[in-house]
Amino acid sequence: MQKNALMTTLMRFAKFMGASGISFLIDYGVFALMENVVLAGFGTGQEIISTVVARLISAPCNFLLNRNFVFKSDQGSRAFVRYVILAVGILVSSAIGVELLMTLLRLPDIWAVGVKAVVDTLLYLVSYRVQNKWVFAPDKESK
Repeated sequence: MQKNALMTTLMRFAKFMGASGISFLIDYGVFALMENVVLAGFGTGQEIISTVVARLISAPCNFLLNRNFVFKSDQGSRAFVRYVILAVGILVSSAIGVELLMTLLRLPDIWAVGVKAVVDTLLYLVSYRVQNKWVFAPDKESK
């Protein structure tokens, strides 16, 4: 029985990684399109606009992939609100985590990308757990 539960968890996490990969490609594809075609030569604020537009397109795609493919949830607006809360929390935690580690460890700026990779990897694992247990959890009444 425990072997089946472990296999189910591993398969779900593999699907989560796949959905994340697809969302990553959408995010960076839209970002590149915005940067190099739509806003090429725009100037100040170009990267911010490109990032926001890319995230506004990729995040709903990620939500739908996770809801329908990874967690197979029938949750609608409640799950979407929770997903947005989680996404904002992850964004803030990432920014604060990187800044805090860089400051506490007195690391030079060149280390920021590596520190961000470590922080975001930990947050990725947290995100999976929170989506599994809270964002896409079935209603208590439906159990």
